[in-house]
Amino acid sequence: MEVLKVEDSRQLEEVVIKAKKKLIDRKVDRVVFNVENSITATGGDATDALKVTPSVRINNNTITIVGRSNVAILVNDKLIQFSGEDLIN
Repeated sequence: MEVLKVEDSRQLEEVVIKAKKKLIDRKVDRVVFNVENSITATGGDATDALKVTPSVRINNNTITIVGRSNVAILVNDKLIQFSGEDLIN
C-alpha cells in the first residue's frame, strides 16, 4: 500500500459515482441481458437486440435460448405476453 501525500486540498461541491449493470447477469432462475450496456443492441428494435444476445437464436419465428423453446421475455422487469412470432413481427 502506498501513501499519497496531498500538497493542496480543495473541497468539491459534488461527487458523482456511476455504475453500470453487467452485460450478462446470471440469476438462479434466469439470464438477464442488459441491452442498455450493449453497443451492438442500441438503436434498433427488440428483434435486433435479441439477434445480438448471446445464446439466443431466432429461427422460423421461434425464439430459443440454448435449445430451450419455452422462453419468457421481460422488458424493464415486466413479462411480455407475446409468442416468438409476435415479437419478431
